[in-house]
Amino acid sequence: MSHKDSREELNAKLKVVAERNYDAILIGFKRHNQSLRLQCLFGHCFSVDITPYLNGQQCQVCVGASTDQVISRLNDECLRRGDRRYGRYINAHTKLPFKCSNGHVWEVTPANYIGNKSCCPTCAGSGFNPSMPGYFYYYNLMLACGTLVIGFGISNNFGKRNKEHNRNFNIASAVVLRSEFVLFEDGRKALALEKEIK
Repeated sequence: MSHKDSREELNAKLKVVAERNYDAILIGFKRHNQSLRLQCLFGHCFSVDITPYLNGQQCQVCVGASTDQVISRLNDECLRRGDRRYGRYINAHTKLPFKCSNGHVWEVTPANYIGNKSCCPTCAGSGFNPSMPGYFYYYNLMLACGTLVIGFGISNNFGKRNKEHNRNFNIASAVVLRSEFVLFEDGRKALALEKEIK
């Protein structure tokens, strides 16, 4: 990292590293010498200076996690969802085949599977359809580490999406302080609002 990097360039670099590590940036930076506050895929909150993070420093709890612990977490998640995992675990970023309870097979990285970023794409029927009515929603949350965050998104089926989020919040020990949603008869307006906020 160079102090000559603009704030925008630095934010772009941080976003790439955070996505690669499956970390959520809870508190970004205002100055080059400020620490970041992050939450890893497994829900651990940690602080790190920008330069070490860009150079590969990760959650120190996870770095110490054994392969057996990750496989155990993966197997627990399969059991919870009713899915079956095939293939040999290599690492959190190497895809494995999974089979859902309806017999559909798909491949996903263990990190995305454990982090609830992926489920059977055939069963999910997911994806936002802007030609249908759509909801924009947001949550004010307190994470287990005490950090306050805001989450938001769009969905054509808010009831189903809200249940999924609440299940994930319970798993991550996050507390919902407030939630709101707005129905747009024109789904394109919900999509435009989400894009504007991002």
